[in-house]
Amino acid sequence: MKEFIKKNSKKFYLILSMLILSFIYTQCISDNGVNYFASSGTNPFGDIPSTLPIDTESAVSSSLESESSVATKNYDQLNYTMSELTGVPVTDNEVRNAFNDVKSLMPTGNTIETFNSQAQIATIKLASSYCHRLVDNGTFRSVIWPTFNFGGNPSVVLDTDEKKLEVINTAIERFWGPGLDNGVDRDLAADQLLMLMDDLIAGSANNSTTTRNAVKGICITTLASMQNIVL
Repeated sequence: MKEFIKKNSKKFYLILSMLILSFIYTQCISDNGVNYFASSGTNPFGDIPSTLPIDTESAVSSSLESESSVATKNYDQLNYTMSELTGVPVTDNEVRNAFNDVKSLMPTGNTIETFNSQAQIATIKLASSYCHRLVDNGTFRSVIWPTFNFGGNPSVVLDTDEKKLEVINTAIERFWGPGLDNGVDRDLAADQLLMLMDDLIAGSANNSTTTRNAVKGICITTLASMQNIVL
């Protein structure tokens, strides 16, 4: 699993960056520009780069710096949000260790300025831990994907776009909720996530590990997205 995440981390960040930019453009800023929204080695996913392939920090700050009502969640709020959405308790040993590992890099306040590139990376690392525990635990994952066969090979359970989109749309609905009511936004996100899933499956072994890893990639990207960061 560590090698999988290390190998594909840039893909997660690239798709996440695109989703963040899409969110800023279509969800944060209205047509008239008014904002609508008030390493210890414990990470189970191994080494994660300290920089993003797209400068989303500049994009966020330049787009929102004039909007004083914009607020982002602090480290405790992000941690409890991820716990509530995934069903994995904050007291879980793996999650707790990951949170303690990145806590110092996460926002302490609620201003958009505190959510810098380090905070973005820390949020992704925390989401990685939650998604690892979620997908690998039959009880947790059955709440979100009750009918999906995590023990099946991708050539069977993820062999069509329809099957992949069922997993993706379930994650979007669970982690973003019905509040994302702009059909274009949802379709754009699903398309980007479908490409991510295809990339994660391509060239990988045709076994259940690849199936779970593909779902983890979708989980990480949706859970660490701006929809769950903005208050």
